[in-house]
Amino acid sequence: MNPKIKRVYMPKIRHIIVMLCFVVILYGVYRAYSTIRSVMTSTGITPAVAYRLLSDHGADLKQTDGFTNILLLGIGGGNHTGADLTDTMMVVSLNQQDRIVSLLSLPRDIWSEFLKDKINSAYHYGEEKKQGGGLILSKSVVEDITGLDIHYAILVDFEQFKEVIDIVGGINVEVPEGFQDDAYPVAGKENADCGGDPTYACRYMTVTFMKGFQYMDGERALQYVRSRHAPGDEGSDFARGQRQQEVIVALKNKLS
Repeated sequence: MNPKIKRVYMPKIRHIIVMLCFVVILYGVYRAYSTIRSVMTSTGITPAVAYRLLSDHGADLKQTDGFTNILLLGIGGGNHTGADLTDTMMVVSLNQQDRIVSLLSLPRDIWSEFLKDKINSAYHYGEEKKQGGGLILSKSVVEDITGLDIHYAILVDFEQFKEVIDIVGGINVEVPEGFQDDAYPVAGKENADCGGDPTYACRYMTVTFMKGFQYMDGERALQYVRSRHAPGDEGSDFARGQRQQEVIVALKNKLS
């Protein structure tokens, strides 16, 4: 099955950079100077460049044949097992001539011959080698899989994702298909023994989404993009990738 691609018309193509980069940099300001430095290292975009993008003062973007490609990675963070495996892998491709943005979600279980493992492990292996190596290796692996030049990369963990959504006041998302996930992980209970319960039921909760247009704060939006145990098609990585694209578009709409 081919990954789904969503195309979104953008009146000003630089606004998508604001959505993906400037908000993350604002998050860094909100937290601390050390976080700003980390964000600059991750994205390759400094606050000065972000300002010029926001104000249309002409900061040139790296590109190949008129396309600028940004790799968006999401990790769990924290200290639990698999905290640095990329739960989300998405390429945001900006067509600078036609002012069209394409979102390509990459299922995390795609096999990489280069890694001899799934592609969602690239960030983990890169960071094992050296700090900052995770983004470098992730970009190389995605370039190998897609054949695209990846010009920039952004890494966001679950807490950063929630805070970015909350900082902008939440988002409005149209849910195309309702679903219920009875095995959504409870934060902080990933390794709980649940009092000897052999099913480890205390580690999980039920989340339900009804079809239709609805408001989501950071926590609710995270549940929407992270859920992966709903029955049927809504439990697939393809459905989850589609939901992640819907949230990106909703965030873009909030910032437009």
